[in-house]
Amino acid sequence: MLFPSLPSLSALLLVLSLCGPATLARNIPVVHQHLARGAESHQWTNGQRLAAGLPPHAPRKLMRATPTEPNVAKRHAPSASPSLSAFANLPIAATETRTGRIEARTVADDASLGFVQLSSVEGSGVSLKFATESDDASVVTFTSSGLTPFDIATTGDSPLFLGGSGTIAIATGSTRTATLSSVLQTSPHARPMATGGESAIWTLDAATQKLVPLWVNPDGAHAKTTLAYSATDGALLLTGDVDAYNQAHPEAPVAEAALYYRPALAGLSHGPQYLVPRCNWNDRTQTTGNEHDYDYDDGHLHYAPALLAPPLIRFHLPPPATARTSSFTLEPSIFDGALLSSLRTLPPSRAGRAVQAVSTPVVQPKSPGKGS
Repeated sequence: MLFPSLPSLSALLLVLSLCGPATLARNIPVVHQHLARGAESHQWTNGQRLAAGLPPHAPRKLMRATPTEPNVAKRHAPSASPSLSAFANLPIAATETRTGRIEARTVADDASLGFVQLSSVEGSGVSLKFATESDDASVVTFTSSGLTPFDIATTGDSPLFLGGSGTIAIATGSTRTATLSSVLQTSPHARPMATGGESAIWTLDAATQKLVPLWVNPDGAHAKTTLAYSATDGALLLTGDVDAYNQAHPEAPVAEAALYYRPALAGLSHGPQYLVPRCNWNDRTQTTGNEHDYDYDDGHLHYAPALLAPPLIRFHLPPPATARTSSFTLEPSIFDGALLSSLRTLPPSRAGRAVQAVSTPVVQPKSPGKGS
């Protein structure tokens, strides 16, 4: 008979209630003890094992998982960020919203490549043009915030930003590049995988007004980032190694370049306005015209309240009747397709006549204001 009768079952329960587990274990036949040591005994607690006459579990040896152990998933940490150390001595720009243009220049010979203009088409590369006074396509705005990377947007209605297009990883020794393009907005330090680009990659050097890019690779690493210019197609590229790229593309090499913020100036009320190249004043003679003051200071030309920094300076020519000037030199530079002929040192003269004698302005002068 497989199952005990009801009286036998009652008797068994009575025995269990009167005898503890240890007593019961001592009275289990040996063959049953061997059965108790079967497949399920390893799941018992130590108390259950002791009650059944079994030794406790052997102490477990706890080991820390390492990538060398089998079946342990390796954790890929982001690679080192060599370019972050470059920001250690970067003069931090104050948090401020700025509006102006971005000029591209070669690093080797400091030649102007023109002003960056964004496209209204996502993913399209930027173009370089020499802006005119009425050209708003190259006007941008951004808010610098210390060393936190920021976005650069156009002042128009476009939802696009100046950034890098691509999902590649750049590095020293790599030939890969990201193209400077119009991209969708991303967060600082964001990877390019979601949108196919990065916008918040810019930091402003307060001393030079240089815009420093910082590309984030798909693995989250901050890559050493160099801006490069391709004379073949006029593109601006982000790369980790200009030399490696040029070795792989000898037929279309690139040159290291840099971007500089050029502030937009408030409207001036007197005389014609010109866009001219860098100027070197020969002495510290001050030229004054009504409320507009200009003076020599380590190669910079000052206009209250804005600082006009070379290489591109907007000259306001004071009314001739109040102009006092010493001789100065205009450096030749390609501007809007026109090449200023050569270095010329001009004798003291009225400011308006002096500048107009050097170059016929490629930007038409504005009409004098009411106060002139």
